[in-house]
Amino acid sequence: MPKFKTYQQNQSYLLPLSPADCLPQNHICFAINNIIDSLDLGPIEKTHSNIGASAYLPSALIKVLFLAYIQGIRSSRKIETKLYQDIAFRFLAGNVTPDHGTINIFRKSHLSNLEDVFAQMIILADGMGIVDLADISLDGTKIKANAGKNNAVDLKQIKDYKEYFKKTMQEADGIDKEEDKKFGNSCGCGAMPSHLVDPKQRQKALENAKKKLEKSRKRKTESRKNRNLRKAKRINNSEGTALQISPIRMPTC
Repeated sequence: MPKFKTYQQNQSYLLPLSPADCLPQNHICFAINNIIDSLDLGPIEKTHSNIGASAYLPSALIKVLFLAYIQGIRSSRKIETKLYQDIAFRFLAGNVTPDHGTINIFRKSHLSNLEDVFAQMIILADGMGIVDLADISLDGTKIKANAGKNNAVDLKQIKDYKEYFKKTMQEADGIDKEEDKKFGNSCGCGAMPSHLVDPKQRQKALENAKKKLEKSRKRKTESRKNRNLRKAKRINNSEGTALQISPIRMPTC
């Protein structure tokens, strides 16, 4: 009998696990976290008010956006999905899950400041020796930071990086507009239809789908049998067996 490792989806824990405990120690998100926490985000933070409902921490949203952009993710809806499904995103967000609308508004409200912050992050990453973040492509041309080699930051490089992230966020804006037309206010990315959220209804729908599949298989099996019978009759007829043809009745006047 096959031997498998223990599989338990509903395992409970005495204490809840931290997302950081579920990640390998060399995951890039830890460096992203350190770099952003070291930056002055005052220009962005000052745009928020202490009146009304509390806002999501700008540094958390910036960390999430940066990780998404270096992974090639532009859609705010896909970023929202990542916040539920990806441990690294949950860690950077501090276990909060802003929706795609919040992510979209934050990006559009701070375009210029975000370009500068992201450019600083790349330069600092290079200074730390993190090649994966330091090498990015702008219009197909590789841009490589070199601050770590000569202890000087090339102003043109900063400009290039800002231009890169400007275009990245323009792409994100275009994608969000298209998805808004397609999905409306819903997330639209990897979400089940509302009628399948309830486990009982989901199980019922699955059983119905399996019945339909079984009927389809039976029809295919019967069809295959009929084809085989017709083929066998043709072979018998070719060997001399008389082919029986029903008489045709002619219409009478």
